[in-house]
Amino acid sequence: MDDVIDSTIESIGCFCVDPVSNFTRSRILTPKTLIKFILGLQARSLPGEISDYFTSSDIDIPSVSAVSQRRDLLYPEIFKSINRRFLSSIDNLSTLNGYYILAQDGSDINLPFLQDDTQISYGQDSIVCQYHLNTLYDCINHVFWGSRIDLPTKKSEVNALIDLINHRNYPENSIITADRGYESYNLIAHCIENNQKFIFRVKDIDTKNGILTSLSLPDEKFDITVTRTLTNVQTNEVKKNENNQFVFVPSTSVFDYLDSCNRFYDLSFRIVRFKIADDKYETLVTNLDENEFKLDDFKSLYYLRWNEETAFYYLKHAVGMLYFHCKKSSIYSRKYMHPFYFTTMQI
Repeated sequence: MDDVIDSTIESIGCFCVDPVSNFTRSRILTPKTLIKFILGLQARSLPGEISDYFTSSDIDIPSVSAVSQRRDLLYPEIFKSINRRFLSSIDNLSTLNGYYILAQDGSDINLPFLQDDTQISYGQDSIVCQYHLNTLYDCINHVFWGSRIDLPTKKSEVNALIDLINHRNYPENSIITADRGYESYNLIAHCIENNQKFIFRVKDIDTKNGILTSLSLPDEKFDITVTRTLTNVQTNEVKKNENNQFVFVPSTSVFDYLDSCNRFYDLSFRIVRFKIADDKYETLVTNLDENEFKLDDFKSLYYLRWNEETAFYYLKHAVGMLYFHCKKSSIYSRKYMHPFYFTTMQI
């Protein structure tokens, strides 16, 4: 970790407010000392954290004001860079059949309430001051490969995952898993266009408003491949919709691969359905090849996703993501809700 931090701060100018003047003078709080201090923050107040950290070192104890001013010079991207470099330095990560099994999910993080806070969301019956954290978690190696923070009023877990896929700061040979909240033709299309393997849980065949609702599927265990044609036009052929081939995308919905020049988009994916109880089934959509993963493999494969649920618990309660050390409404102040921007902790 020390080597990763050292290599990162060699380009400290890329991660501070003023690359010309910030961190150029000799101070007690060097970039490395400041970064390690932030990563070690726990559940105490900032004065208590400073006292604990620097009393056991040979460095003079800085003032609370000095720490606050120095940390406001850092951009949060430095912690993301440290995270990526740290993970790339590990050469013994495990895979399943050559694939990393990554799980995408989100969790709300409550913030200190400030009356003039721009992040306050006024709900129907309550006032909410929080962020929504989206993460991409390695279910086998127990590390986080990526994260994105959204405001609760603009929460969009599907768009967050699309953003992570487009930036691709995780291993190429990965399978992304997600729960029913990610059921989306647009997300499936982005995965296929980016050559991204996926397994998404979807609403079962007897549930309304799911992507399988209009398909004639047997009420039993099955493994089939279907092709749907998405379109934003209402031709006679589309309205007739023989064999449920077409899916009409209204202007109020989002599908990034339809526009005025491209009116039709063929989307093929595999549907697997298996029994999990006497009268209960689980249904998944995927683009995994049936020669690599048979139907019976999906129950244990998808079950690995549960590891992210326990990872959120440890992030909040063991690592200390619920504790804050400043109350400024500035986004750059709230970046110190570690490990939002430093998620290499092995849970």
